[in-house]
Amino acid sequence: MTPAARRILLLLLAVSVVACGKKGPPRPPLPPIPAEGPPLEVRQAGGLIEVRIPLPARMVDGTAVPGFTGLRLERVVQSVGPDGAPRAVHRRQFDGAPAALELMADDGAIGVLPAPGQVYLHQEEVDAALDGPGPAAVSYAARFLVRRRWSPPTPAVTLVPGEAPPAPSGFQAEATGDGARLSWSPVGEGIQGTAVYRSRPGQPFPFHPMTVVAAGESGFLDPTAAQGPGQVYTYEIRAVLGEGARRRLSAPAGPQAVDMTDRFPPATPRGLTALARPGGVDLFWVPSDEGDLGGYRVYRRELPDGDWQLLTPAGVQKTAWSDLEAAAGRRYAYAISAVDQADPPNESERSVPSEITVPQAAPPPQEAPVPEETGETGLEQPDTPPAGERP
Repeated sequence: MTPAARRILLLLLAVSVVACGKKGPPRPPLPPIPAEGPPLEVRQAGGLIEVRIPLPARMVDGTAVPGFTGLRLERVVQSVGPDGAPRAVHRRQFDGAPAALELMADDGAIGVLPAPGQVYLHQEEVDAALDGPGPAAVSYAARFLVRRRWSPPTPAVTLVPGEAPPAPSGFQAEATGDGARLSWSPVGEGIQGTAVYRSRPGQPFPFHPMTVVAAGESGFLDPTAAQGPGQVYTYEIRAVLGEGARRRLSAPAGPQAVDMTDRFPPATPRGLTALARPGGVDLFWVPSDEGDLGGYRVYRRELPDGDWQLLTPAGVQKTAWSDLEAAAGRRYAYAISAVDQADPPNESERSVPSEITVPQAAPPPQEAPVPEETGETGLEQPDTPPAGERP
């Protein structure tokens, strides 16, 4: 085969290999817009409508969003149906809709946009959103601007605003040994429950409550509020009226700050028993069931009018202890307390005292007399007749 023929054959093989790997016409490149992220959320809180807008973190091709240059929240208002339910809203209804909010990071006219993956919270007055009297439903959708190209609108979220319920009254919050305890006065009839929100000082409250307490109840214990130095939580509560798109929240009651620094002593120990014996006093008591128990302290005072003295500054880990310094013939009262693991530890009240008299030591046993060197053994000897005499 000539070199020219060989080159032609290799060229034909290469073309055939490329043709075999080809699967249909080439696909068009994906548009440079953000992928659809988490859905928008909307609620009525008092006289405000609040829209929670999660910003997408990925583009439609899977790459990270390089950053946003604009955010537009669009709003559509419609009349409700005969039953008061909102009508269905399609994305095309947002084409050309007036912008309720527009953030442009380029000029910073309203603010700087959050980073991809973060959340922006939009708030506006109910009357401003409805723009007219009468029952109506308001729907929202968002668009995101990346590299001079707007994304399609997100799926719509709809709310039917109305008169908000009254806020709960008499709201109080305090720290207890079991957690943060909240209390308030019951709200009027028709309320579905009371929403409880928790945050940290200086941070906003979350969009969703940590729990909703059933209607008619007027208290809540948060056992997840951790105790310790610097552990401070803030709480607010809102009354809840209606369900679904017609759900409304009252204005908040609060905030109330709760300092969970551990200042709660353990329960007082019980069942102290003192048993005296020559050379000391043995103490026994019932174990405490405190979750953060650090140990016990033993106290003693001499009767009738002695002062209480701490005998175990380092604490006792067991539920028994012996006082080997108790003087014989004297009468004492003993008491114990429990301490926790806080720094410094919290100490309980002292237990019911147990009184005891330490007995005198028994005298040592007398020793038997030692026989003298005369040869007497102390044993009676039989009579021996003189030599030569017979008995």
